[in-house]
Amino acid sequence: HGVKLIMPEGTLMRDVVMTEIEKDANRRLSSGRVPTVDPEATLDERVLRADVNKVYLEGVERYLDFPKPEDSCRVVIDPLFGTSQDLFREFFRERGIMVHWVHSGADPYFNGLQPAPSARTLRTLGQKVKESGAVIGMATDVDADRFGLVNEEGDYVDANIFMALVVQYLLGRGGRRGPVVRTVSTTHL
Repeated sequence: HGVKLIMPEGTLMRDVVMTEIEKDANRRLSSGRVPTVDPEATLDERVLRADVNKVYLEGVERYLDFPKPEDSCRVVIDPLFGTSQDLFREFFRERGIMVHWVHSGADPYFNGLQPAPSARTLRTLGQKVKESGAVIGMATDVDADRFGLVNEEGDYVDANIFMALVVQYLLGRGGRRGPVVRTVSTTHL
């Protein structure tokens, strides 16, 4: 797994830059100039703890309208055995929204699936949405930096199409104004 380093412009680290970082790290290791942590310090003294989920979820809620619990909205979540499970659980529980789960829990083999949302990997999610009468199915990849959706019919919704709809909503009914920023890897919709 290791560390993923990103250039300031959002691209992957170039090999020439990575080589320089590796050389500097090796120089520091050989010279003994490596920052250390007091081994006698307690874990609480060495680790800064913060509840970033709360701040993140409050930010999400500021931009989107969520149904009230009395609307009895149902969703199906497919974290593909990844890290988004706890965040989704907390978010929907606090809002009283009924959630059905697919591919939750821990499975280091990802049930034989490629752990990334795609039309192929979200087939089970689509089936569960149709069976349960849910309004949407949402999925993330294992480290929750990509997402996928299925509609109430169980059909896969391309993430680029969905993001275009979100922008349309925010600029229209959401009343937002200002520039729209996109990554190089997204669509020109």
